[in-house]
Amino acid sequence: MNVPTDVPTDPATGGHKPDTLATADESPNPKEPLEPFGWPDLETRFHARMAHCTKEEESIQREFQEWVKVFKSWAQTTEVYEAERAAKRLRTRMKWVQTSEADMEVKRQLYIKVVDAFEGALALCGGL
Repeated sequence: MNVPTDVPTDPATGGHKPDTLATADESPNPKEPLEPFGWPDLETRFHARMAHCTKEEESIQREFQEWVKVFKSWAQTTEVYEAERAAKRLRTRMKWVQTSEADMEVKRQLYIKVVDAFEGALALCGGL
C-alpha cells in the first residue's frame, strides 16, 4: 500500500516524528513530566490516511466494475454461441430423422409392391 506523501511518517519510529521520541542514550527522569502528545497531529494523520485508503478502495471498486463488465460480455457471448450450436444440433437431428422416415416410407412402398406381386402370382397359380 502506498502511503500518502503529505503525511510525515517514519517507519523506524512507528509513524511518530523522530524529534518527539527519546533516544536510547537518554534515560527518562521520572520526576520530569511527560512531553505532551500531538493529538491534533495524530488526528490529521489519521484523516489523511483514511482519505488515501478511501481513494484506493474506490479505485479497486472501479477496476472490479470494469472486470464485471468484461465477464458479463464474455458470458453473454458464450450463451449466444451455445444457443446457436444447440439450434444447429437440433436441425441436424431433425434432418436425420426426416431422412430416416423418408427411407422407411420408400421401403414400405416397396414392401407393399412385393406383397401385392406375390399375392398376384399366387392368384395366377390358382391359390396354392
